Amino acid sequence: MNFLASRALLEEGSRDQLVAVAEGRIDSIENGVERVLDRASITATDPEMAEALSAFTEAFEALEDEQLDEADDAVVDEFYADRVVEPLREIGLEVDENRIQPTGAARYLQSRYTIPAAEGVAAPVDDTAYADVLDQYDDYLSQFTDQAEIDDIVLISSDGTIVYTASKYVDLGADLNDGPLDDSSLAVATLDQLPRVRAGDSVLADFELYIPGGARPAAFALAAVEDGSEAIGTLGIRLSVDGLNAITTAGGDWEGVGMGDGETYAVGPESILQSESRLWIEDPQAYLDRIDDPEVAGVIEFVGSPVGVQIVDTEPVRVAAEGETFEGKATNYVGEDTFSYARQVVVGGARWVIVADQPADELRAPLWDYAKRLGLVLAIVLPLAALVGYVIASRLTRSIPPVVDMAESIAAGERDPEVPPLGSNEFGDLAVQLERMAVELGRQEAELDEEFEQRRRLLLSVLPERLVDGSGEIGDTQESIFEGTVIAVVVEAHGDPAAEERVAELLRRFGAEAEADAEEFDIERVRTAADRFLFVCGAENEDNGVDQAIGFADDLAELADRLTDDPDEAQLDVSIGMATGAVATGVLERGSLTFTVWGDPVRRAMAIVSLAGSRDTFVDASTAHALQTRSRLEPAPHVVALDGETMELFVLPRSEHEPAVSN
Repeated sequence: MNFLASRALLEEGSRDQLVAVAEGRIDSIENGVERVLDRASITATDPEMAEALSAFTEAFEALEDEQLDEADDAVVDEFYADRVVEPLREIGLEVDENRIQPTGAARYLQSRYTIPAAEGVAAPVDDTAYADVLDQYDDYLSQFTDQAEIDDIVLISSDGTIVYTASKYVDLGADLNDGPLDDSSLAVATLDQLPRVRAGDSVLADFELYIPGGARPAAFALAAVEDGSEAIGTLGIRLSVDGLNAITTAGGDWEGVGMGDGETYAVGPESILQSESRLWIEDPQAYLDRIDDPEVAGVIEFVGSPVGVQIVDTEPVRVAAEGETFEGKATNYVGEDTFSYARQVVVGGARWVIVADQPADELRAPLWDYAKRLGLVLAIVLPLAALVGYVIASRLTRSIPPVVDMAESIAAGERDPEVPPLGSNEFGDLAVQLERMAVELGRQEAELDEEFEQRRRLLLSVLPERLVDGSGEIGDTQESIFEGTVIAVVVEAHGDPAAEERVAELLRRFGAEAEADAEEFDIERVRTAADRFLFVCGAENEDNGVDQAIGFADDLAELADRLTDDPDEAQLDVSIGMATGAVATGVLERGSLTFTVWGDPVRRAMAIVSLAGSRDTFVDASTAHALQTRSRLEPAPHVVALDGETMELFVLPRSEHEPAVSN
């Protein structure tokens, strides 16, 4: 009876634990994919991205009349027959060779770029306008593929033509309306889903076998690129399977997230696997051996992943796909008995089922271990324990409350306990050893406290306080995207050459007090030099932090005046520039930790402060419009052109400086 009751309690506790862990993984997967989609949306708003798409579209259209000579035309035919069509047919995929062949501008570009890159030979000379546009923008666009989860960047014109790819695959020039990609998830998401979402939002095209990429699985994060208010095309970020695996598997740390021998994976429409399973990651051959269909196994082996191929038609997936939550016993995709939890999530318009499986054997293992240990205790340990207990009890015939009290006081934190006078016996020796242990514990604790404090001070010197948790460890280093205000500050020190040390001391004091002021205003320091500072606010606020930024600017101006107690000897002049908009902050780990901020407001603020006078505070139109009270602002006489666009500037008069009140 006890055994059966323990089994029921164990299974109930295991299910509760699985649900808690699974919900945590589901939140992590949703947040991870949303970060990628946000990155696509922000990248698409870069003015240079709109310029690049317009230039590539115009240059591509100019190539429609370009003709290949017979030799180049034959090279394209041979390449598609040997390197594209034949490998796909070998794994059982039906391919229409006439339909997959490129035409027009696509054929010309692939003969000049795609085929030479694939064959490892020098590209022929290209003297078209497309080559000039490629020289201008290729480095800018290719930089995005350096990120781990991104395989490629594609630009798609408004009529559905892929006019640029960083990888120069055979999708260069492909028409999403007519051709081998017209029924792909990329075409559906670009042409049908993206036009229906709000401006600035992005959509996700599910993982599927992507023919231009050698039939390897691919998914796309897609965002509209606009020129002013007009949509001129689409930015596509082709996601790698490894990038999604890092999210679903917590970087392979299944034990660390509480999954034990279990796993979490994503399943898309038509029950097609969207992330790699644990069995495939740990032992691909064992995974292939357990697939009944040899054709499916052959395709998985060829493309190097079960994503986009493996059908996961299990009860948890079917139930969750209907919008219900599944929780209970099931059989997984390779026929193993599991405890499973599954529910549907919607990310970027894509409907995925997230499944968490725990092997049933693993959940029952503690119960069998308990039974074995119980038998061992009954057979061996109990008689031995009884014998040892009898011997010890016969010797310990007197109480030792002073030693017990001493031990309890040490356990409670006392490091200078009072040693009871117990004489020269085993209890007296025990008391002396307890005293020595307490002293040693005190010394070790003091060293640990000092080490912890040093580490925390070091981290806080380069990172905001919100990224350093109470245990002195670095918290979430992922990008934080928000509406905020960037504050660029330049300090100029003037003084008698003989007062050089005085000038340096004023700069040091200004920097220290400026950082202290920033903490009071909940403003984060990003970069600091002797005479230049960069701050950002809004990360911890529901609004964009403009009012905080204005108050902070007032304090900085007042601080410079207060520190200049003798203008004839040394004087500080402070110039400030502010810009508001979408920014992203995060930690870069390239040899050393660096906290940084990027986005269009950073460039604007730094451009503005370079024009500000020695005692001016300038704000751009974005900051002025976001400010609750604009009565203090006056139009600035300066005109700033950034990326070919004129910025409207306003000045905050210094004559109205008053002591500011922080949040």
